[in-house]
This record gives sequence, C-alpha cells and structure tokens, in this order.
Amino acid sequence: GYTAELSSIDIPQNSYCISFYYYMKGRILPKFSLLLKENPNGNKSYVWTRENSQGNSWINTKISLTLENLSKIIFEVKILQTKVLGAIALDDIELREGYCETNELFFCDFEQDFCGLRQNDMNN
Repeated sequence: GYTAELSSIDIPQNSYCISFYYYMKGRILPKFSLLLKENPNGNKSYVWTRENSQGNSWINTKISLTLENLSKIIFEVKILQTKVLGAIALDDIELREGYCETNELFFCDFEQDFCGLRQNDMNN
C-alpha cells in the first residue's frame, strides 16, 4: 500500500482544538486519519479515523487534543487497495489553544463503539 501525509510544524505541549472540513465520497476509498507524532521519540498515536464514503457533502470536525510533548499533527491517507474509486479532500484546518467548545449534550458516531448505548428489550 501507499501512504501520504500532510504534517504540521512542531506544536508545543498544551491543550488544543483542531477544526477542519473533509470530504470522502466513492466506492473504494483509502483510510483517512489524524494522528499525533511526539518528538523526539517519534511515537505515533491515531486520534481520528474514517473509512468508506461519508456522503456527498463537506463535514466539519472538531477534536480536542492534549499534547504531552512537543508534537506534529499529521493527516494521513493510507491506500490499502490496488485502486481507488472516489475522492478525499481536506479544507479550512484551524488549530486553537484550549479544548473545543460544543453545545452538544451527547454525540456518538459509532466509529469505535456504541458509546454506552444499548438496545432496549421491546418484548417486556
């Protein structure tokens, strides 16, 4: 497979909110991720990943980050298949100090788990 990365300058230890828009549409798409690479040890940690088509619109995403060390923020596209049928785009990347503010009381994208949600037994 192939990997493409878009990497930031070194970002100092602190809490941040990263905001960006992304577009992913197609039948066969690469894996699209946001990761942190710590300096000087080079440890990488994935903080956000999307696979498959996400619809025919731009999606705004905000992620709170806590950097324990000097780090780089990396957007990564990893092509696992032999061909790609679709498009991935990235726009309006913004990094602010402090955590992301949100008015949402609850959000779950079901990417990692069920967020504590469970199905009620409707037979009772």
